[in-house]
Amino acid sequence: ISAMKTALNGTTVNNVHTPGLLEVLRAAATNVGDVQVTMTPFSKDVNVGTANVNASWITWTDWESQPPNVTLTTAADNNGPGAACPFTTSSNRLKSPYGFYCVSNATNGSSTRSTIPSNGLICPGADSGTYNTTRRNRYYNGCYNSTPTQTLVTTTATATPTKKTTQSCSQTGSGSINCNAGTSTTSNLGSPIVNTSTQTIAGYSGDSTNTTQSAPSSTTTDGTKNCNWSGTCTWTRTIMDYKNATTVAKTAAGPWSHAWVVNSHSTWEGCIMDRDQDFDTNPGTPSSASGSLFPAENTESCPPSAIVPLPATWDATQWTTLASKVSALQPNGSTNQTIGLAHAMQTLLENDPYNAPELPAYTTRYIILLSDGLNTQNRWNGDGSNQSSAVDGRMAMACAKAKQLGFVVYTIYVDLAGTQGNSSVLQNCASDPGKYFPLNSSGAIITAFNTIGQQITALHVAQ
Repeated sequence: ISAMKTALNGTTVNNVHTPGLLEVLRAAATNVGDVQVTMTPFSKDVNVGTANVNASWITWTDWESQPPNVTLTTAADNNGPGAACPFTTSSNRLKSPYGFYCVSNATNGSSTRSTIPSNGLICPGADSGTYNTTRRNRYYNGCYNSTPTQTLVTTTATATPTKKTTQSCSQTGSGSINCNAGTSTTSNLGSPIVNTSTQTIAGYSGDSTNTTQSAPSSTTTDGTKNCNWSGTCTWTRTIMDYKNATTVAKTAAGPWSHAWVVNSHSTWEGCIMDRDQDFDTNPGTPSSASGSLFPAENTESCPPSAIVPLPATWDATQWTTLASKVSALQPNGSTNQTIGLAHAMQTLLENDPYNAPELPAYTTRYIILLSDGLNTQNRWNGDGSNQSSAVDGRMAMACAKAKQLGFVVYTIYVDLAGTQGNSSVLQNCASDPGKYFPLNSSGAIITAFNTIGQQITALHVAQ
């Protein structure tokens, strides 16, 4: 990546500047706009920018879908707040029975958790592809809610002491009891008396708490009697006055039913994946009627840099913009050269999604495709690490289409380890053998771009 940036933007060493490809192309233009350039960073996906969130050429069907191997929807079970997450008991998604684990919330990349939070949301993390092979490294853009089917009713009766009266009492034989007025206090009366009962009822209409006050009450307690020889007994009588309240609390109770709740499209990070086959290899106008829309995706390997299309009117500032975008490039994720090539074509065509300006007469369209040559994953195939012949096959179709549409295709294969051998898929994609550059050093990238720049500008001068 570093050598590619230098090859595109140039470098200055000891006050001597060596121009990069962008500078060479800019210098070749007699008039502003004679040479125009787009940039298409790619991994498994391409990033079209979140500003296109409401674009008519995007389909959200797959983005909004729930995990295919989960049966929580409308099920009644004990998966409610505080219960163990049903997806996994481990933070290792490869060991999960689903291929993903529970996460704290619907935010992509949120932390794992083993229990369902108090809000009842059961959120799946990124899919490992262990079971859902076409979902590898993709996020699910939503969570299951937890709706209770019963109500737990908790009734709490509380008697709070308000006054304590202590009297001295006496009685002779079976005669009447005589008690004095006694003494009263409202302090240090002890704790309230609390009695709680619960019941579960069918149906749920929301949590609530209702407290009602009832009439005051009192209790009388006599102490041990002390009787003399004449039959007269004396003792201490305690009278406690209380205020009374009854609280009825209704809270959610399982079993719990579940529904898939989709995230807002504003959480989309700008990535789209391959269109339905064979639209993925053919840069035609997207249409909902034909099923050729671009499917949105949130993934762990979304390219951080968005595609830079042609503006409606090219001006000198575009070169500065491109140089800045090149400087910001970072590697990320698996490789799908097909989608990079398909969108490179799209950026130079006059239809959605990029709507390039009309192509002037006698204009040549070029594509320079640089990669490590290993197609490891697309929307349907590949594990993200090893070369996939199925992805290679899709790329071969895209290459054939590019040449059919008149694009001149240069391909650059970078094998820094020198262990991969030749990339036949990139070699076959080039317009002719002289436009294929197999490289095994980062410095050779600079040389290759320089050669390509000379060939393109020489053709411009000749015409």
